[in-house]
Amino acid sequence: VTMELPDSSFNTYLLEGVVRSPSIVFFKKEDKDTPFIEPVTNYYVHNTRKFTTTIGKEELSKHFFIKGSFFCQQNGFTSSCAHAALRMAINSSPLLGAPKLTNKRINDILKEKLDIGLKEQSGLSLEQIQKVVKELGYGFHSANFLENTQVEYDHFIYPSLESCFPQILGIQGWNPKTGQHTAHVVTVLGHTINSDRWTPEARCGYGNYPIQPYISSASWCDHLIINDDNYGMYVTLPCEMLRNFIVPTKNPNLHATMAVSILPKEITLHGYEVEQRAMVVADKLIHKVELDPPNVWHDRMKNKDLVSRTLLQTKEQYLKFIQQNNNGTTDKQMEYFKDLPRFIWVTEVSIPNIYGGNKHKLGDVVTQANATKDQHKEGKSFVLAWFPGFIKLGITSQLDIWSIDTHIPLIRNTTHSFLEW
Repeated sequence: VTMELPDSSFNTYLLEGVVRSPSIVFFKKEDKDTPFIEPVTNYYVHNTRKFTTTIGKEELSKHFFIKGSFFCQQNGFTSSCAHAALRMAINSSPLLGAPKLTNKRINDILKEKLDIGLKEQSGLSLEQIQKVVKELGYGFHSANFLENTQVEYDHFIYPSLESCFPQILGIQGWNPKTGQHTAHVVTVLGHTINSDRWTPEARCGYGNYPIQPYISSASWCDHLIINDDNYGMYVTLPCEMLRNFIVPTKNPNLHATMAVSILPKEITLHGYEVEQRAMVVADKLIHKVELDPPNVWHDRMKNKDLVSRTLLQTKEQYLKFIQQNNNGTTDKQMEYFKDLPRFIWVTEVSIPNIYGGNKHKLGDVVTQANATKDQHKEGKSFVLAWFPGFIKLGITSQLDIWSIDTHIPLIRNTTHSFLEW
């Protein structure tokens, strides 16, 4: 769309579109006329869905599907970057299932009265973004990285991002050309992973401050895959680029300021806080339990740095995963699994070489996703935990024998295999 403004200047922007997921087209040697598409190696774009479109005149029209993410740009008058980020987040999500979100719908919710060409839109506040999400019937978990400087922005958003829910990330910097602070928001749709990345293990092995009790799988993420209404779709944001290495208010470099994770409204606990308590539980069970006979993988976990990967699952998804990987579940254990809450956070526990080399894990800690904050503080959000050879069903139960006694694959949220190393 190109708008001619009252001062005779022009403003051109992309109204809306759907962009295919990052992929490469190949042709078979034996059939060069039939293409097939493969995703880009180590790219995990979790927020894509099928869109229907029609081309041609009505009597000669053709309908087809495009799997990709929604993209749009602000016009600077009736919409801001936050409008674009909200629309790209909601409209790209495969799980939220909302009608297409428009600028008008956002402004109707906020009751904004903007005059095209007369009043430039200054943007939306965090509270306004939250209001729109809530009005659409969804929940949200937010973090302010200017106030909570100990929270790493990528570690905060990773659990819900890995769970296929969209994120809105706020950034701030200093523009030396204008002598002013700049503020912007982008939509995070996925991430890349480099399992050969040196940093996660080296920080623990060679020493680093502050000392981390475990390694988050977010540490292997090289980039966040984002849609930025200024610079394009599926652009990769290096995770280290927005790190707050100094006090944010004194940081002239681009740095993260806030994040909003958009989730079902039933989810009361965020994956970031769940993971911290889950890893405390994992550490206690791993180091206090003595198996007879000993299990080699259990012993290795005692002597290795632990790796965590947390993602949201429904009861049905997790039960199916357990059934696929455990043929020896007892009737008592299966009944307990069938009574799980509708939504659960699953914190997968591994060690670096198994996580990076095999994409495997050595156990799970399961947390009730809709527990209250008080229940979580008191440990009552705990559902179960299992590791090679043993399982604990509920906070007051005794340990039970568990037939999984080795490492098994990580949970994947897609039916197709990824191209990865």
